[in-house]
Amino acid sequence: MSMARIAAGHYEPDGVGDGRKVCVNLFSEPNENDPNRPMRHALRPGARSLDTGGVLTGIPRGIGQVDGHASGNILVVDGNTVRTVTTAGVWGSLSGTVSGTDRVRMAFGEVEGAILSGGQIYVSTGSAVAQAVDSDYALHLSNHSQTEFVDIFSIGQRLGFLYGSRFGWSDTLDFNSTSTTYFLTTEDSPDANVGAAVLNSLVYIFGSETIQPFVQTGQEGAAAFRPQVGSTIQRGCLSKHTIQQLDNTLFWVGDDYSVYRLNGLTPALISKPWLSRRLRAEDSTDIVSSYMEIEGHSFYILNGALGCYAYDASSGEWFLWKTYGRDTLEWSQVVEASGDHFAISGFESDFAQLSRDYVTDSAAGLEIVTEWSAHLPILGGRVAIPSVRVDGTKGRGSGADASQDAYISMALSKDNGITRGAYRDRSTGKQGEYRKRAIWRQNGRAREPQVTLFFRSNDPHMINGVAIGED
Repeated sequence: MSMARIAAGHYEPDGVGDGRKVCVNLFSEPNENDPNRPMRHALRPGARSLDTGGVLTGIPRGIGQVDGHASGNILVVDGNTVRTVTTAGVWGSLSGTVSGTDRVRMAFGEVEGAILSGGQIYVSTGSAVAQAVDSDYALHLSNHSQTEFVDIFSIGQRLGFLYGSRFGWSDTLDFNSTSTTYFLTTEDSPDANVGAAVLNSLVYIFGSETIQPFVQTGQEGAAAFRPQVGSTIQRGCLSKHTIQQLDNTLFWVGDDYSVYRLNGLTPALISKPWLSRRLRAEDSTDIVSSYMEIEGHSFYILNGALGCYAYDASSGEWFLWKTYGRDTLEWSQVVEASGDHFAISGFESDFAQLSRDYVTDSAAGLEIVTEWSAHLPILGGRVAIPSVRVDGTKGRGSGADASQDAYISMALSKDNGITRGAYRDRSTGKQGEYRKRAIWRQNGRAREPQVTLFFRSNDPHMINGVAIGED
């Protein structure tokens, strides 16, 4: 009969009667080996806990890593302790402590690292951490009637820092040394500084209403930076934790709760109204961004208390990712180290490696339940739907236990997704049952404008297509 069109991304209706697309815990990619099924869905990365000894004492406050600092180990801020962990899960810690209970920010240079915690700057040698010793850091704040730093970043082997409407910097190769003359004011707009990011040797200072680029001059001291005249971007930023560099540009959540990608000096809108509505329902302090590069896909990931939204820069599509039993993904911040991805939990005292080789979440072995939709356009008439068959890889068994049957459930909607029938289960077999088929019969008759087929499954298989009327 035909192939239904599987949804390439997630989309929620803008009004009653508007169609919807579902794509949860998946991402789409071209299916180059089958021209009749040009797109397929792959399972998002699962997780393997690396804190099986219960090292962490609370919900981690932040994570960071560069190869040249702390022997390339990952830094995890756990309360007031800065812990180190290898990619094999061997734990240690830096001597010294940091203050605060907020989500931290990290920046790294060739010699030192820095942590912004509790509004104060701490400098790490890779073995020890302590508050920045130069008294001029405190004078930066008091001279501008501020009590806390807003954000930090690293450029040109200097530490950059924001406070109030100013941005300051350290001496080259010495995060512990600054001067009260080392600052500029973001004067093009009176809005407050929110965060900063570095792209192609430019510093972008994100304000609540605008973004202003600054360029390095090649000089030292107070003349190290100057504003890039006439380049102020008329779009603000909701939170510094949403700013992310990937795909050779910057991504952020704007002051209007929409998501933007920097295109030259133009903010290009990449989110849909449904996503803006979801982000507006979040507390802005709960939204944090990460990025992951997986097999040619570059993902900008926004993780909040109410949902996790993953944008694939290669396809321009959004997906929902979530952990079983939660509305959002447990793994709130991600770093890449030695070609692998590692993450901290936003809910538990846990740290994990993320990989597509893992088909469950965390040490508890939680199943990753996928959801997706397929759409069958109906031009006219009440044509019968004799059968529905899901095509894809089989024989992996349940994600939690490969010796147990996995399942796919399907529900039909004949009113553009407003209502749907009951879900009907079909087995996709145990591990090794590669020829198992998932087919639904007696599906009634179609109705204009489309039949929407909703699926959910605990089978970690690749979804290649949905065939209609083909046994």
